[in-house]
Amino acid sequence: MGTTNTKQKSGATTAQLNRWASRFFISTNSEKSTAIKEDAQITVINISNTELSHSQAQLLSKSLKFNVSTDISEFTKLDFLADAELLIQKIKHKSYHFNKPNNNPNSEVPIVKNKSQRRTATTNPDILKLQDTIHETVQSCFNRTNKSNNEMVHNVTQSERAALRELQNNYELVIREADKGSAVVLMNSTFYCNAATTLLQSDRYKKRPDLSKDGAIKKLRSARKQIINEFRLTLLKDEIDFLENFEESLAHLYLNPKIHKSKQIIDAVTKCQTTILSMEQPTDLPFRPIISGTRCPLKRLAALVHKLLEPFPKKVSSFVQDTWDLLRKLPNTVQPGSELISLDVKDLYTNIDNDLGFKAVEYYMDKHPELTHIRLGKNFILRSLQTLQENILYEFNGEIYSQENGCAMGKDYGPTWATLAVGYLEETKLYPQIRRHYPTEIADKFEKDYQRFQDDTLLINEHGVSKDLILELFNNLHPQLEFTSENSETELPFLDVLITIQDTTIETQIYHKKTDSFNYLHFGSNHPWHTKRNIPYSLARRIRGIVSNKGHRIQSYLELRKRLITKKYPRPLIDDALKKAESTPRLTIINSGASKNAKEQTNITTLVTTHHPVLDKIGAEIVTISARAGLDCLKGTKLVHAKRQPPNLKRLLTRTNIFTKPKKGVIMCNKPRCGLCIHGHNNLLEGESIKLKNGKVITANKLINCDSTNLVYCIICPKCSEFYVGECKTLRARMNLHRNHSNPGNITTPPLKVNQHLKTCADGHFLVFPFHVVHTNHQITREAYEKHFQKVLQPTLH
Repeated sequence: MGTTNTKQKSGATTAQLNRWASRFFISTNSEKSTAIKEDAQITVINISNTELSHSQAQLLSKSLKFNVSTDISEFTKLDFLADAELLIQKIKHKSYHFNKPNNNPNSEVPIVKNKSQRRTATTNPDILKLQDTIHETVQSCFNRTNKSNNEMVHNVTQSERAALRELQNNYELVIREADKGSAVVLMNSTFYCNAATTLLQSDRYKKRPDLSKDGAIKKLRSARKQIINEFRLTLLKDEIDFLENFEESLAHLYLNPKIHKSKQIIDAVTKCQTTILSMEQPTDLPFRPIISGTRCPLKRLAALVHKLLEPFPKKVSSFVQDTWDLLRKLPNTVQPGSELISLDVKDLYTNIDNDLGFKAVEYYMDKHPELTHIRLGKNFILRSLQTLQENILYEFNGEIYSQENGCAMGKDYGPTWATLAVGYLEETKLYPQIRRHYPTEIADKFEKDYQRFQDDTLLINEHGVSKDLILELFNNLHPQLEFTSENSETELPFLDVLITIQDTTIETQIYHKKTDSFNYLHFGSNHPWHTKRNIPYSLARRIRGIVSNKGHRIQSYLELRKRLITKKYPRPLIDDALKKAESTPRLTIINSGASKNAKEQTNITTLVTTHHPVLDKIGAEIVTISARAGLDCLKGTKLVHAKRQPPNLKRLLTRTNIFTKPKKGVIMCNKPRCGLCIHGHNNLLEGESIKLKNGKVITANKLINCDSTNLVYCIICPKCSEFYVGECKTLRARMNLHRNHSNPGNITTPPLKVNQHLKTCADGHFLVFPFHVVHTNHQITREAYEKHFQKVLQPTLH
């Protein structure tokens, strides 16, 4: 918990607040109101030795959520073409299943599954006509994109683009978003690595010199295979495919600076009058370790376990889901002399040992058997959790580590694991202890008023329960859990709410930590219009729901308005959002998520493309054309154009490899049994680029080896240097196929011209240079890239 910040410096007068408020929606004459704070909001905290140029500072001040606009490249077009082709495939798939009876109506639906990559053929003339129309529309629009590029207004200057490249190439600098408050923090790479090294030296973590990166991945795959084999009769085929079939890499550790916990930074922020704070490296800056494993071999198993455990936290009596749930549970009034008490658990995730976690999960599954999945059952969940907790492997700075106990931050099931573990201690230890010390009436009231969101707890103490006793009882719950407490008879923050007791009335305001940067998305960011349009209303709606006092609410609106104007939001858009939010009843906002039923299943077919102002118009046109095609299979179907986010500054400027620039080129894996690079009929060409027979040069776009997936590759005949360009999901498997088909001992005629040529010209031998990693594992996208490179490189063996 941080310190409160209700006292504001002198700024706008009460008369100004009244004039502005009465102009828009409300009179505040009868309300108390404090003045708007005029301090500059710090958006960048530079504790590195790097002195930022003006352009670098301007760029970083836009926040790491900012999307830089780009011209339409050939690869952008390829991705869009592939996305359009995926929509056509969805329509073909719907047509294939349209009006067909379900031959197996009792078959169980898998809990999780991969997106289907099956290609559906059709002879339906209307669908084929639609396909041609979409292709013609896309191609016609692409022919105009050069003009669109020339006319496009970019959202950063040339000097800011140069600053972006400078920051990307500065490997002495680490850029991270603050753990809370959205400020951009710049650190020396040595400072960052020393902090990580210090953290990794604790007993909780163990360095694993016995494991290489490949060895760690192999160990995780083996653990996954053991679970699948053990429950093969229980898991459905689609679920097994989901657990196994995806692109894999080892998880990595990164640290988020907890600037709100550093007194040195808080003091510097309080004194700073500019938006950029430069200071010496603080000695009291803690970090939050997060293990990012989006492609870890056990990631999918963790996602499945999370889905199975999702219903249980709501059965914990102290459970608070979010801010709105807290506001629904807070009383309107309290007894005179009541006290607010909050407790915080230090490093909760990593301090919950496995034994406690397993007991807690089993306790709630036994207590609420109706929530346990019937087919998979308790045994699958517990065994999967055991596998996940015993195999937390990750990489930092080229070295492998394991977490020996506790749940890693970043795990899908982490919040549920933490909620259930503390809930178990509350129900089996805390509540019985309270009943031993106090009468039933007080104990019942304690259980009713006590609320918790993961590691933060809140108690409205109306009956004089000793706060010292409460802290003692909490610290006796488990030897590894350490609680700290705060208490006040007037105000206390909990989550993002400042709870205040006025006489006997509970009031609430929005709580901001002193290090909060209010770094909202810049209006100039390359985001879809509807996203930017909704931000002022979403923020104003939050104020309307949380801030109970009218005067404080008007002040909060004014502060928000000022901050949004600095982010270049149009004033009319802001004012409309404020009026709309204020006109919504507060209880409507608070109760909006109270009784959400499962969303009604809607028949939706979606075109998903990466957001670009020019391409979005083409996407909208494709959706319109498809909707007007009059296809029977699309009747009652809602066609939607969804946009995925392009890379923002966070993705462009934060990296896992701290000291060295990522390499590009082809290298051998050097595994003893690899038939691709060590021995066999074919040879992997190493290097960054190669020159083809026709003089064209191809260059690898990433670091590629025999284990790489989702590739475009080039096969070269070692005798005559003729070449072929193809695509593959797995390089080693595809080369084995080429080798088998081109083997002179194979009496069947190879289906591909390249294999026929290699069989007769080179006795089955060939060279291969994989050169382009495609960003997705979908075959349609790979084929789009394959056709592009075939057109550019003009291979002869097709």
